[in-house]
Amino acid sequence: MTFKTRPNAYSIELASSSRSSCRRCRLAIARGAPRLRIAVFVRPGRATSFFRCAAAECLADPRLAAAVGAACGRIERIHVQPTVDPAVSAAITHRLGSERVSEMVAK
Repeated sequence: MTFKTRPNAYSIELASSSRSSCRRCRLAIARGAPRLRIAVFVRPGRATSFFRCAAAECLADPRLAAAVGAACGRIERIHVQPTVDPAVSAAITHRLGSERVSEMVAK
């Protein structure tokens, strides 16, 4: 049986516990720290989540910026959890859509 694939979902949230770790730097993400959540849909009824910490070096990935832009239309339209401070979410979207990353994606 085949199934229709779903695109990954991206959101900015606060870590609910300290058990998650960054997919890039492998460091633990502290409870209450901002993070980028990547929800990956494996098959119908099954999904998994990956996380990236809010550090600039972990978000400065042109492939990640392109994927977020493709899924959300624009990086500024990424879903933000209501408990996240607007200044923090703005900083994260700025890191994702920085000039250097945008230039790399355009090429």
